[in-house]
Amino acid sequence: MKIIESNKIAVVALDNPPVNALGIAELDALENILTQLENENSTARVLAFLGNGKFFGAGADLKMVSANLDLPDGADRMADIAIRMHAVLKRIENLKIPTIAILNGSAMGGGLELALACDLRILDESAKYGLPEVKLGLIPGYGGTQRLTQLIGKGQSLRLILRGELISGTEAFELGVGQWVRPSSEVEEFGMQLAAEMAEKSVLSVTAIKECISLVGTQAGFDQEIETSRKLMNDPEARAGLVRFFAAKKP
Repeated sequence: MKIIESNKIAVVALDNPPVNALGIAELDALENILTQLENENSTARVLAFLGNGKFFGAGADLKMVSANLDLPDGADRMADIAIRMHAVLKRIENLKIPTIAILNGSAMGGGLELALACDLRILDESAKYGLPEVKLGLIPGYGGTQRLTQLIGKGQSLRLILRGELISGTEAFELGVGQWVRPSSEVEEFGMQLAAEMAEKSVLSVTAIKECISLVGTQAGFDQEIETSRKLMNDPEARAGLVRFFAAKKP
């Protein structure tokens, strides 16, 4: 897993064949990538995730799980890994720049949980998505019970997680798991076009939008809108945009 930055877009490809599972190496790489993006000198305006091969990502690395299973402190070790993964996904969620999961293949378990931490998701209509951990006597332990429920509601989340159900991209879109669904051949191209579009937006405006939406349901969200609007009205980039807009409106 590595980051490729081009035209203000940071692209991270999950690449752990055959199913792009998330192990310790991937966790280390994600932490390093986020440190780069959180640096004030980073020029990236969008972060996009995609998968190499037929899968976007199929969850925790089973070799890692197996290696810890028979150890006396195996459960504690796995809990420590989950703690690290929770922190990484929270950092993705809190990035100032937009984050896009280009789900160009099936995503299950931890792979889907990573996508749920992103701002936007593009689904492959013929791929499969779900959190099947219950079939192993486990639960989605990387934030899946929380983020999926926030997206699609308690009832549908219980349905999917209690049954370990895998659904198509089309049905996942209908339930609200993603914002777009496309044929397999179009997912990556559409995702990169979306990333390019987002990369041209005002950094201050995009950051402010994410901050305001994170406060939904509180009075602080309304207060943040007022204060942010005041600041943006004094921002040179916003002022220049307004001048161009009004100039274009003149007969």
